[in-house]
Amino acid sequence: MKQRKLVSLVCSALLAVFTPALAEDINLFNTGYSSSSAPNVLILLDNTSNWSANNQAWNKNTVMTKCGLDEKCKGYVNQIFGGATSLTQGQVEVASLKLVLNELVCQAEEPIAVNLGMMLLPPSKGTYKNNAGTQTDNSGVAGVIRRAVLPLVKGGSHCANYLSDLDTIFGTITSPTFKADSSANYGGAMFEAFKYFGGHSSPAYGTAGAPAAAVGHIGFGNKTFATPDANAGIVDPLAYVDDTKKTFKSPDSSSSTNVCGAKNFLLVVGNTWPNGDKGSDAYDPSNLGYSYTCTGFNPSCSTSQPRLGDVWSRFLANTDVSPASGQQSIYTHTINVYQASQDESQTKLLKSMASHGRGNYYEVGGDLGGLIDSFKSFFKSIAAVNTAFSSASLPVSVNTQGTYLNQVYIGMFRPNINPRWPGNLKQYKIDRVGGTLKLVDADGLPAIDSDLGFIKDDVRSYWTPKSTTTTGYWTGMTWPDGMPNENPTQDYPDGNVVEKGAQSYMLRVAAPAANRVVNSCPTTGCGSFIELNPGSPPAPLTADDVRWAIGLNVDGELGKPVTAIRPSIHGDVLHSRPVAINFGGDDNAVDSTDKPKVVVFYGGNDGILRAVNGNREGGLDIGSKGPGHELWALMAPEFFPHVEKVRKNSSPLIFEPPAPTEKPYGIDGPISAHKYSETG
Repeated sequence: MKQRKLVSLVCSALLAVFTPALAEDINLFNTGYSSSSAPNVLILLDNTSNWSANNQAWNKNTVMTKCGLDEKCKGYVNQIFGGATSLTQGQVEVASLKLVLNELVCQAEEPIAVNLGMMLLPPSKGTYKNNAGTQTDNSGVAGVIRRAVLPLVKGGSHCANYLSDLDTIFGTITSPTFKADSSANYGGAMFEAFKYFGGHSSPAYGTAGAPAAAVGHIGFGNKTFATPDANAGIVDPLAYVDDTKKTFKSPDSSSSTNVCGAKNFLLVVGNTWPNGDKGSDAYDPSNLGYSYTCTGFNPSCSTSQPRLGDVWSRFLANTDVSPASGQQSIYTHTINVYQASQDESQTKLLKSMASHGRGNYYEVGGDLGGLIDSFKSFFKSIAAVNTAFSSASLPVSVNTQGTYLNQVYIGMFRPNINPRWPGNLKQYKIDRVGGTLKLVDADGLPAIDSDLGFIKDDVRSYWTPKSTTTTGYWTGMTWPDGMPNENPTQDYPDGNVVEKGAQSYMLRVAAPAANRVVNSCPTTGCGSFIELNPGSPPAPLTADDVRWAIGLNVDGELGKPVTAIRPSIHGDVLHSRPVAINFGGDDNAVDSTDKPKVVVFYGGNDGILRAVNGNREGGLDIGSKGPGHELWALMAPEFFPHVEKVRKNSSPLIFEPPAPTEKPYGIDGPISAHKYSETG
C-alpha cells in the first residue's frame, strides 16, 4: 500500500472576483492623508500671450460641440462659461482648476490631501542680484510665487484664499497685472522654483550640497533669483522670510509642508512657445555645475535661442533641494493647452519636459472635458505611491507540517487613476542586522526605510539583475509619481518601484515572447484547458486582445517592438495573497536534488492566475524553468469581457456618484492551499 500526498489550490469565490463587489475597498487609495506626507505641488501658469489673446479664445458653442453626447462634459461647459459666449484661454484654465480643486478637495466628501502653491511668469521685470546680494541688472524675468505651497484643506483658509485668487485672476485676465512680460521664459521660472523648494544641490554635487561659495542669488540656496521689486504686489508674502522678499521661505521650513516627508511636483500649464533662455546665464543649469548635451532634448536646445525647460526638468528630477537625509527632487508634469492652433515646437518642448522630469504629459486642444480630466488625472496620479500593500507570504513545506523557509514573497501594486495598475511579485528574506531581525534584500542589506516604513529606493529583490545594463530597459518611461531616484532607466536596483525587477523582469526577459503559453477554460466548462491563440480568439476577444493577454506589446508601449513582451506584463496583486509551497527539501539537504522546490501561486488583476518557481537565484529549476520564471498561467473566461478595457487603459476610474465606474478584477480573491492524502 502506498500513500500519495497531494496539494490542491482553491481560489475562494473565484467567480465573485469578477464582480464589482470589491470596488469599494480601493476608495482608500483615492482619499486624503496627512499633510506631512501629502505631495507638495507648485502650479506654474503660463500667463504669456495666448493666456488672454482673442485669437485663442474659447467659444462656448464650439466647446459644447466637442462634448458630443457626454452630459457631464456639457455640465462642465455650462458651469465654466455661465452666460458668457466666449472666454479667454487663461479664464478657461483658472476656472477649470477651481472646479477640480472644489471636486477633489475644497468641497469633496472625501478630499485628497495636497500642499498647493501657484507660480506666475512676472508681468514686469525684477532685479538681478549677484550671490553677495548686490544689484547687477534690472531686467530680471523669472517666476513669482503667487501662492505659497500650503496645505489645501477642506474648510481651511488656504482653500478659501486659493479659490478666491483664481476668481480674481479670472476677472482681470486682460489686465497688465496678470499678463507676463514679453521676454518671459521657462528657464528662469524653473530656476526660481528650484530655489523656492530649497535649492540645496545639483546632480553634480549629489546630496552633499553645493560649496558655500556657490550659494546665493544666482547660485544655490533659497535666496531669490530675481527679487520681485515691481511685481511685489502680486506675490504671496508667505512665500518669503521677510518683507524684503530676497529669501524664500521654502516648504521644508514649514511645519505643515515638508519636502523631506513627501514628493515635490511642478505642474507647468503651457500656453505659448516661450522666449529663449539666454537672457541670463543663470537660466542655464550648466552654470550650477550640471553638464549636459542637447541629445534627446527638444530641437531648440542646440540653437542660439534654446528653450531649456526640459533640461531644467531633468535637473530638477535628479537634484536634491533639501539638506535633509536622502534625496528630495522635483518632478515636472505638463499640460499643453491650445485652442485655434497647435504649436509643434511647444508640443515637443512640453512632451520633453514631462519625459525628462519623470512626469505625465497632457494635451488639450479646445476640449474642456479634456482639460478638467487632465487636472484631475494629475492630482490623482501624484497621490499614487509605490508600495507593497498585499500580504507577505512564507513558503510552507508540503512534507512537514509547520516547516517554513526563510523566503518572503510580497505581492505589489501601485494605485492609478486608470483601470490597469502596475503589479509585481518580489522576494526578500529575514536576517539579523545589528542584533535585530529585519527584512533584507538579495544582497543582505536592510530593505525597509525605518522612517517611512516602505521598501528603500536602492535595494535589490531576488530575481532582479545584479548590475545595470548597457541599454536601460526603462528608457523613455514616464514614472507616474516621480519615481524612481535610483537608475530610472534600469531594472537594477528595483527598490520601491513596482514595475522594476523581480517576477515582472523574469517575464520580460523570457524569450521568445510569442512562445509564452496562457491557458484558459472552454466557455462550456473547465474539464480541460485550452491555450489562448490569436489565430482563433475566443469571443469576445480579438486577435490583438489575445496577443496582449499572452503578453505581447501590441500597442507599442515605450516604443518597444510589437513582438516583444510588453512593459506592463504583470498586473496588480491587490487582494490576492501569494501562497508559497515547498515541494522539496531544505537548504541543508545533502542531496542537491532534495533542495527547496518552492512554487508560488497567486492571482492578479491582469486576469492571470500564475505559478512561479519561487526558488532563490542559484536554486533548483522546476521542470525546465529556473528560479523566478513562470511555470504556468491561466486566464479564466469570466475575465474576457474586461480585457479590452484593461488593455486600452483609457477610461479613468470614478469613485464618486453620480456615475461611478468599477475597476476590473481578475483572479484576485484569496488563494488557499489544502493538503490531503489518500491510499491506493
